[in-house]
Amino acid sequence: MKSNTQTACTGTESPAPQQSWPHLYSSPQEESAQAGQLPSLVFGRQAFLFGAALKPGFILGGFQLVAEMQRTASAVLWEARQVNLKRRVALRIMRRDSAQQSGGFEAFKKVARATAQLEHPNIAQVFAVGRQGRAAFLAREWVRGLRLDHLLDKLALSGERPLPISLPFFDSDSSWSEGIARLVVPLADALCLAHDAGIVHGAIWPGNLVVTPEGGAKWIDLANGSPLVVAAKKKMRPWLSPARMGSKRATPADDVYGLGALLYQSLVLEKPPQKENRMSLRRKTAIRMRSSKSEIPIELRRIVLRALEEDPAVRYPTMHEFKSDLQTFLCTRAGRRNQCCAWIRTLWKRMVLRFQRRIARGAQAQMYVR
Repeated sequence: MKSNTQTACTGTESPAPQQSWPHLYSSPQEESAQAGQLPSLVFGRQAFLFGAALKPGFILGGFQLVAEMQRTASAVLWEARQVNLKRRVALRIMRRDSAQQSGGFEAFKKVARATAQLEHPNIAQVFAVGRQGRAAFLAREWVRGLRLDHLLDKLALSGERPLPISLPFFDSDSSWSEGIARLVVPLADALCLAHDAGIVHGAIWPGNLVVTPEGGAKWIDLANGSPLVVAAKKKMRPWLSPARMGSKRATPADDVYGLGALLYQSLVLEKPPQKENRMSLRRKTAIRMRSSKSEIPIELRRIVLRALEEDPAVRYPTMHEFKSDLQTFLCTRAGRRNQCCAWIRTLWKRMVLRFQRRIARGAQAQMYVR
């Protein structure tokens, strides 16, 4: 490939003559020919769908690719480095068929711009969105930590420490249920902010969350609520509401269902049950929560069951009400714990005082005997 074409594609100086870099303007035939020569991570039709035969070192829109992290039905996620500011970022590159749909890239860019306006500590910050050739990309904050689905899998297998990440709610005196509820409340608050700005996630599942070393969690990917492809529906089916399985756009009630399913999995350490013919989803969920190893308070069980209602009219209508009930549950539990601690302290003082009086009476009796 000629060096002037490479310079126009990447916007940087051409690499060494002995190394031929793939670019984003080549045809599918040229890409397949390059794939046979270069040790690329993407070949054939996949190379066409994901924009190019991407490999570490490729520069896309001022971001240098470092390592491929994850591949979904609509995009591929790369660890990248911003050349100008020399910082670590996460680069999401859309599939070409998704970007070339009617208004695909415009909708992608609209959601990215709206997400960049959201200032919340539990939402990963968006740095840039753009297009180079036929590849659309989004650069966001690199969040240190462990994805929630990986963390739950480790807990389900071992059930005990040591864990690869520090969890304050797991190490404290409070129960696991209260710690998980305390973790979910800020996430619900972040979704409330997104809903108020007109952004509906529509694709909530544990893979979209990263638990930080400080014990918090961040949304790393806010979807645009558009209809999901078949592969995404199969992957996220346990966390999708019945209405979301269709071809309609997502609503805030669908996000309530997704966050309720995520809360359920974090409590029980099992994926949400699927609907069966003999047993309704509500009954099966209630049985699993009652038979769980961790003690789940009945108030929290009611909150989860209402969030997982199949009928949107019975479910929480807004994320604000869902968050409010979780906060009420935590305040009530804290109040009961304080009352219990106060009762124990009072009982202890009474026992100590009674013991001291008995000692004093015994000393007086011995004095009279003498």
